[in-house]
Formats: sequence, C-alpha cells, structure tokens
Amino acid sequence: MNRLTSNSIILTFANIISLIIAFIIIVLLTRYLGVVDYGKYAFAKAFTGIFLYVADLGLNTLLIRDIAQNKNKASDYLGNVISLKIIISLFVIGIVYLIINKMNYPQTTIYIVYLATGIIIMTSFSNIFRSIFIAFERMSYEGSFMIISEIILLIGLISCIVLKINLINIMITFLFAWIFFSLMLIYIVQKRFVKFKISFNFTVCVFLFKNALPFALLGTLITLGTNIDSVMLSKFAGDSSVGIYNAASKLVAPLGFVSQAIAVTIFPFISNKWINNREEAVNAFRKSFKLLSIFGIPVAIIISILSNHIIHLFYGSQYSESATILKVIIWVAPFSYVTTLTGRVLSAINKQSILVYITMVYIIVNIVLNIILIPKYGGIGAAITLVLTSGLNYFIQQYYINKFFDNKFSLKIYIELILYSLPVGAIIFLLEKINWWLSLGSGIMLFVVIIFISKIYTIKDLNFILARVNKE
Repeated sequence: MNRLTSNSIILTFANIISLIIAFIIIVLLTRYLGVVDYGKYAFAKAFTGIFLYVADLGLNTLLIRDIAQNKNKASDYLGNVISLKIIISLFVIGIVYLIINKMNYPQTTIYIVYLATGIIIMTSFSNIFRSIFIAFERMSYEGSFMIISEIILLIGLISCIVLKINLINIMITFLFAWIFFSLMLIYIVQKRFVKFKISFNFTVCVFLFKNALPFALLGTLITLGTNIDSVMLSKFAGDSSVGIYNAASKLVAPLGFVSQAIAVTIFPFISNKWINNREEAVNAFRKSFKLLSIFGIPVAIIISILSNHIIHLFYGSQYSESATILKVIIWVAPFSYVTTLTGRVLSAINKQSILVYITMVYIIVNIVLNIILIPKYGGIGAAITLVLTSGLNYFIQQYYINKFFDNKFSLKIYIELILYSLPVGAIIFLLEKINWWLSLGSGIMLFVVIIFISKIYTIKDLNFILARVNKE
C-alpha cells in the first residue's frame, strides 16, 4: 500500500504540472488560431483520435497488466509488440487516407489530418515504453516524461507563434516533437528497465493480438465516443462550431487530473493484488472510489455559475458562445470522475469484455442523440448528449462494479453531497457580482469545511494517506 500511495502522489503531481502546461498550450493555440482555424485543428485531433486505440491495438494496457504480474515477460513482449505496432500503424495510415478523402473536406483540412495521423502514430509508439514505466510501478519516470514532453511542446508552440507560422507548420512542429519523444523513451527503457530487440514470434504475436483485442475494441469505442461529437459537429455545423464547442470541452478535461492519476496508479496494483491479495485490492478501490465521488457535484456547480468569467479569462470575447456550452458540459464531471476509475479497475481484473458491451451501448446512444440534437442545437446539443451518455455509462458500470467489489451505490451519500453543495453554489452566486475570484475562493473553502464537518471525508481518512506517504 505504501508504493501505491507514493505512486499516486507522484502521478498526481506530474498530472497537475503537465495539465497546467497542456492547458497553456490550448489557450495559446485557441487565441492564436481563432475560432475557425482552431475548429480545423480540433476536428483533425478528434478524427485521428478515433484511430489512436486502433494503432495501440490495446497492447499498451495488456503490457501493463501482464508485465505487472510477471516482469520476466517484459523483453519478449516488448520486442513483439513493437513489430505488431509497425504493422497496425501502416494499416491505420491507409484507413485514415481512404476515409478522409471520401468526406469532401478542403485540401488544407486533409493535410492537417495527415499530420495529426503521424502524431497519433508516434504517440502510440511512445505509449509502448511508457507502459513499461507503469508496469514496473516506476511512476517517477512516467511523471518526468509527462512534464518534459509538455514543456518541449510549449516551447515549440511559442516559437511558432513568435515566427507567425500557420496551422500546418504548427502540426509539423508537433510531429517532430513526438518523433523525438519516441527515440528518447527507447533509450531510457533500454538503459534503465529491460534490454529488447524488435522481433516477430508468430506464436507470441498471435497470443498478444488475441488477448489485446478486447482492450483495442474497448479503447476504440471509448475514443469514438469521446471524439464523435466534434466530427459530427464539423459535418453538420462547420469549423466555427467545432472551435467553440472544443474551447468549452477542453476546460473540463484538466479537472479530471486526480481521477486520471489515481486510475493509472491503481491499475497495476489491483491487477496484481486481485490475484495475490483480493481483500487489499478491494480496500484500495473503495478508498479511491470514495475520494473521487466527493468532488464531481461541487465542481459542476462552481464552473456552471462562473462559466462566463472563465471563458472570457482564458479565451477572450471571440469565444463568448462557449460559456453556454460550458454550463452544460461541466455536468459530465460527477460521472466521469468515477468512471475513469471504475473503467480501469474492470480492465485490471480482466473484465474488459464487460466494458466493451457497456461502451457499445454508450456509443450507440451517443450517436443517435447527436444525430437528433446537433442539427437542431449545434454545440449545445452535443454537450447535452455527452452529459446524458456519461450518466448512462456511470450507472451501468456501477451495476457491474457492485458485483465484484460489493461497492453498493449509496443514494444517501449523493443526496448529502448535493445538499452540502447547495450552500457552496449560493455563496458563489451571491459574491460573483462583487468579485468572481472572491466567490470562487470562498466557495472552495466552504466546501472543504463542510466535507470535514459532515465526516463524508474525515481527518482519519486524510491521516491514513499521509501516514503512508511519510512511511515511504
């Protein structure tokens, strides 16, 4: 449990720093490109993002799970995974080329998509070696890479802005950065973790392919669900709508850094303990679940009230329409904070096939609702769809989590959280007109006080974590 706590702290810190830098990159990019060009960039990222897990083939998740259980597999698995990735990457490039050229987009948009495809391929290769860091539970390496890579991308973007170059050249800069990252990670893994050679053992590759396929299908479905809204907005409403919608949605993602850090850290731990010490795995999950369940509702209330101020602060008046979308889309947070964890945990205990079925339902409902709502309501329709389908995903995952972890859904706790969040919303609403920074700070402080007074999250719980960090 000491290593788990330490790793969680390391990744949380790295996530905070890297997400701050990544957010600065997004803010600079949105302001520099403007609504229309940022819409093209967001579309290209969303369209190619759908193919990221096809390029990964679920092999990264399989590497983490299996190597965490048996480190002796690392060299053999790694050499064969690289071979499979090369084959799959060529397939992805061909598929993207065929599809984007059938969608009647302008040539400039098509070029941007080609470059974005190169970036996701190099991201996929980088993720192989990052999986080794996680499988060996050496989160300091993963955390360092997260921070360094974002700093390099930020420096590259600032250089592009100073030189006043266009979107295509910015994408070329990002592509070369990811090529460099891949080479750097190869060197680190070879020197510090495991010696490997690129190999192709047919038996091993077939085994890897068959076992990774559920992860690949699951990941592809998840990225499809994450990105389909931007792709459909692009076709139904144009680049401007995509830019406005993504400006709002990009503010939601960084708020999930704690859930992401905990989910990534707990994955190899539960994968290992589920076999060797199931009681400890269940205990670790319950504590993580409790922590993440607390924050979603107050975050949604705070952001929805202050959305106009937040959009103006980061993006300026040209993105003012994003404020209305942010008021809606932030309500994804109460669901996504928890499903980030529960999805990873189901994969860790080898129940990824369940996640595939859940995600298929999610995708079908998501596409149907987007087809109905986007043509009529544009970005607002896409935001409503995302909130509704995120809620659906949450409740279905809870049903299965309860089976394996006896983690009964407590309606009482969530009612209490809503009631405790109402005073927070009230004080923010009342103080907003005076000074919105004052209202934000007051609301956060009030919520922390309420949580400890109500004992939803106690000093004992906090000391439990701090004691283990100190022991480490």
